[in-house]
Amino acid sequence: MTADKTEMWIAGNFVYDSTPGTLNLAGSLTIRGGFTGVEDTAAARPAGSYATLDGAGSYDLLSVGNDAGLDLVVERILFTRATSWGVSKTGAGDATFRDCRFYDNGGRTKYYNGGALKLTGAGAVVTVENCLFDGNLSTREYASYQQYFAAVGGALSATTLGRLVLVDTSFVTNGIAIADGATNPFGPISGTGPDGVALKADSAPVVARNCRFIGNTAHVWLTGGIVTLVGACGGSAFTNCLFAGNQTPCSYTRVSVDGQTIYSKYAGAVSMRLSNAAQTVDFSQCTIAYNLDDSVAGGGGIDVRGGTANIVNSILFGNQRGPGSSGGADICVRTNAVLALSYSLVTADDASRISCDEGGTITADGVIYGDPLLMTDRATYESWTVTNRYLSLDYIYNVTSNATDLCAINVHLRSKTGYTDETTGEIVRMPRVMSPAIDAGREGTPYANEPSPNGRRANLGFYGNTPYASCSESSGFILVVR
Repeated sequence: MTADKTEMWIAGNFVYDSTPGTLNLAGSLTIRGGFTGVEDTAAARPAGSYATLDGAGSYDLLSVGNDAGLDLVVERILFTRATSWGVSKTGAGDATFRDCRFYDNGGRTKYYNGGALKLTGAGAVVTVENCLFDGNLSTREYASYQQYFAAVGGALSATTLGRLVLVDTSFVTNGIAIADGATNPFGPISGTGPDGVALKADSAPVVARNCRFIGNTAHVWLTGGIVTLVGACGGSAFTNCLFAGNQTPCSYTRVSVDGQTIYSKYAGAVSMRLSNAAQTVDFSQCTIAYNLDDSVAGGGGIDVRGGTANIVNSILFGNQRGPGSSGGADICVRTNAVLALSYSLVTADDASRISCDEGGTITADGVIYGDPLLMTDRATYESWTVTNRYLSLDYIYNVTSNATDLCAINVHLRSKTGYTDETTGEIVRMPRVMSPAIDAGREGTPYANEPSPNGRRANLGFYGNTPYASCSESSGFILVVR
């Protein structure tokens, strides 16, 4: 590309038959897909159309180098079947990925980073908007795997960025599928799963709004969390984000096998390993529910090993831990780490749900405990969990056959006044039931986006201060006729 050629248009489907070279930008570039080949303008593309770049399981797809001041925009492209990664972006220039799909990329080589999207570049701001990361690494069962080491960011890996911005983006069923029914459904004992199966950010602060991390599976014995934040990620913030139905099974054993001691180092739907307590991560109006972690490291919720987690107006409920864990199923706070928890709902006020190691710090204000009465109840979720006995130990996990159920977990709050379903537009009411998380947000939190009646106070969790929030109980009125 040259400085005077600023756009590349792609039509149709392209299946690779050779390894592509690196595209080094001489000027800012926009790569647009979704064309049929007859359009004169980008606006003339059919609605919802994509171009497809297909690595055929043998080739990586797009490698771009952009220096500072040279912006990259990629839109409406489906990246699929890449060998190691779908897209690699290097250099200090900013980039935007908009309306893209990343499906079934990565994991076909022994060493891989960012199965779908690999981002590096000191100071670069990368925005990922309205994108879907689906099934990256997940289509191949363990029987076809050998020993996979140095796995980082199963779907998205971000290293040394100025900032990673995620907006309206979903990470669904990324990870390696469990081999249902096998004697050992979990894979080679000396293998390792991705550190951050959906997202790993290493010295790359993350700002996420209205994002979903659902049904992802991170394991192969020595594994990390679903979303992993490492190093200088201070200033990260997750707002109106959902973490549900994720799992890290089969990783808690400390037995010696073939001369190796096997155990999990990290845990949780969110694994925080920031440099120090001055590095903060904010969680506001998030729902972290029904996640499983079968490890000595902790539970399925948030594992705070380094840094400070500020959690407000959020729900942490029904997360599971394995029988070998002593950490809290909803929140674990490690030595030198800090948790500031306010105006949130947690399953229970005991060490099995919230734990703190010696030298860790927890402060709490306005916290309530109990069942938030989510539309998908705890008993239904736990009915999808099975036990497999291997190496004389019991492991809990959710089998692949329940992936559809896990991805359909409904975290709307039950309300007799109802809520609007964001997919169907239907008003859903639950007679005689009101969630305690309705109108339980911290005073002063914006609530104007919630439908009426809204109690003039924000709801807790993923749908708080959105048009899909559950309505407050109607106060009613008396009409006097004289």
